[in-house]
Amino acid sequence: MKTFLENQRSLNLSSKFYSRFQPRRILIIEFGTVRNVLRTLPVINILRVRFPLAEIAWLVNQEMLDFLSSYQIVDRLIIAKTSWYTKFCETKILRRRLQTFAPDFCLDLHGTWQSGFASWLSGSRKRISFADNSLQIGKRLFTNPFLNPFANIKVPTRSRHELEKRLQLLDIFDVAESSIDYDLPKISSEKKIAADIRREFGLDSTLFSLLGIGKKNDGTSWDFNQYVHIARHLGDVLNIPTLVVYQNEQEKQVAESVVEESGEMVFLSPTVSVTQFTALARHASIYVGSDSDFLHIAAAVGTPTIGVFQTMDSRYDSPYCDNFQLIRADDAENDWRNLHSQNSSFPLVDDLPDVIKVCDACDEILQPSVVTEWYQEEMVCV
Repeated sequence: MKTFLENQRSLNLSSKFYSRFQPRRILIIEFGTVRNVLRTLPVINILRVRFPLAEIAWLVNQEMLDFLSSYQIVDRLIIAKTSWYTKFCETKILRRRLQTFAPDFCLDLHGTWQSGFASWLSGSRKRISFADNSLQIGKRLFTNPFLNPFANIKVPTRSRHELEKRLQLLDIFDVAESSIDYDLPKISSEKKIAADIRREFGLDSTLFSLLGIGKKNDGTSWDFNQYVHIARHLGDVLNIPTLVVYQNEQEKQVAESVVEESGEMVFLSPTVSVTQFTALARHASIYVGSDSDFLHIAAAVGTPTIGVFQTMDSRYDSPYCDNFQLIRADDAENDWRNLHSQNSSFPLVDDLPDVIKVCDACDEILQPSVVTEWYQEEMVCV
């Protein structure tokens, strides 16, 4: 069995080969949620530049089909049903789909035993994944550099941020440094729906903000009163109307209550899909909210985005772009930005309640002409 140092040496030797490698077909494996899909896009964009003639397929779970099929980001989507690995017939179907594509190499971005198993089913002789044993114990067997029976190229990752870890898998191909580009395509039909929503509330010719309601009682959402105070601040102090958005019926109940308490410049958005929200977020002046898929989408399309994260470890799961600001909700030390590359920008403000941190960040982005005494007095009471 190789030691870790020997594994590093073999990786360095193989890098010389892979720097000249020109595959015809590439398989990307990422089963995750919307935020993991967004983290995969920069990897695909880099691969497009590095291997312009290659056909790229993406193995995704069934829940992500609607989101990705609208965008046509890759040449082919291969769909895996939920819990496909628990049913022999579904495993055979997926194996046939993967081997029909016949990838020259697999890039496993998901890093679990299920994704490792799928890469093995594809029949590819070059299966690249993380040399990382920091995951949950149940996953270590298939991600540990010594025990992984599926990935035969295991790349050490130096960062803890989820996007940086994925980008470091490309080091083996000697990829030149490039900017992070999510490059979400614009869809005309979704753009029309977003325009209709803005027109309904009189927001088609004016600045407006988006306030995202997080899941209730999941440890990431704010207190109800904080949403109300932020909405009032955006409307009464900054004179910017706000559209309150939500992702499910549970969030909708909180959103309705926030709108009722927040004054005439705050409106309740109709239910929108992920792609429709993407089109809506492109036109917003700012997005404010707790950690959610909508927050990650708003940041990815370039909208100035402010998010509150409850723990320090959450920063490794945060959006990764210069237009995102993280407001910390705990008391942990704030000197952690040097853990990120130059693409990160997370201004932090200490010794203030969360709601004041958020309002201060809104002031800085939107540059208000007047900050009233109401703001100074009302916010301190929260």
